[in-house]
Amino acid sequence: MSRRPEPPRITFGGKPAVVLSPEDYQSLAAARRQVGGQATRIKVLRRELADAVALLAEAEAQLADHHRHPADAPADGPADAAAPCAGCGLLESVREWMRAPQRSGAPGHSAAEPGAG
Repeated sequence: MSRRPEPPRITFGGKPAVVLSPEDYQSLAAARRQVGGQATRIKVLRRELADAVALLAEAEAQLADHHRHPADAPADGPADAAAPCAGCGLLESVREWMRAPQRSGAPGHSAAEPGAG
C-alpha cells in the first residue's frame, strides 16, 4: 500500500506552512466539516444515552420497590405461584443491562462522563 505523498512545506512570515492545491484544500475543508458534524452528533447521542440510563435506573428502582413475587403472595393467591415471575425476569434483565460494560460513558461505568470532551 503506497503512502500518500507529503505536501510541500514552506516558511511563510517566519512560520512553517503547508502548500495545498485548491482541490486538496476543499477536500480537507469538507472532511473537517464532516468530522465536526459527527462530533456534535456523538455528543447528542451520549447525552441521550445518559438520560436513557438514568430513566432505566429509576424504572428499575420503582419496579423493585413495587414488585411482589408470586411466591410471596398469600396462600389463597393464584394457583400458578410456582410459575416463572415476569416481574423478576424483567428486573433481572434490567439489572443485567445496567451491569453491561459495553456502554462506555454511561453512569456507573469507569469511562468519561457524558458531555465531557
